[in-house]
Amino acid sequence: MRYLPLLIDFGTFPSRWNLYRMSSEDLQVAELRSLVSDHLTPYYDTHFNILRWIQAHPGVAMDKIAERLRHHLLYRACSWEIDSIHEKERGYHPIHKFWPRSKCGMSGVIPNCLVHVEQSGHVDFDGILDQFSIAEVMRARIFDIEEMLTDVMHIEKETGGEPPFPSGEQASVLYVMDADGIEYTKKLFDLVLGSLRALSEFMADHYVELVNVDKNPADIQILRHRQCSLVVLRTLDDGETPSTRENPNEDELFIQYSTTIVGVVINS
Repeated sequence: MRYLPLLIDFGTFPSRWNLYRMSSEDLQVAELRSLVSDHLTPYYDTHFNILRWIQAHPGVAMDKIAERLRHHLLYRACSWEIDSIHEKERGYHPIHKFWPRSKCGMSGVIPNCLVHVEQSGHVDFDGILDQFSIAEVMRARIFDIEEMLTDVMHIEKETGGEPPFPSGEQASVLYVMDADGIEYTKKLFDLVLGSLRALSEFMADHYVELVNVDKNPADIQILRHRQCSLVVLRTLDDGETPSTRENPNEDELFIQYSTTIVGVVINS
């Protein structure tokens, strides 16, 4: 009888005693961590970072998930120094001057949720793409995406999300796109289906379960019943927000400004 050797990295796989204390989720994370341990960095190696890849691929074999995660880890190891890019000050890339920051702060309604509101109508996409290649646009935007990831990781760490037995809670990002100022023309469709599509596909491939697109119109009503906590974050052209006006009527505010929300992006 022939016996095939079982290759397990015992430096990353839990001991037999620890196995009794781990949930099925913990075991899956431990298995995936073991499969990609050669490429994991101390910065990215957290329970929830690995769990996100499992959540993004339900029903997919673990070795297939490992291939996709390994692809992401190789990207993180490129010359762009992804793991440390969040340590820079925003503005180091010239595109940042033309693409306003979207971070608003914690939701206050959804637990462990960071809110971003992007005023897409005030970004000169045509001008940016005339002056910079899509690769440079990606390079500039990676800072903002990595900043989201860093903030999410910080929230998870603060709630106790440390290996090997995280007791914390997974964090999420609520991303609202403000369409105020966008002109619905053929040029817009060409932009969305062309250069910006490459950027969105890049995000979908490398930042799984951090930002997920939810196209269900019912979610707008969910926001309505949650005290319009996100709608009032919209900034008017004069720098004023609905919440700073004298005696604003919530119903009127929602009717007036809900049309500017074209997409709600939330972690599942």
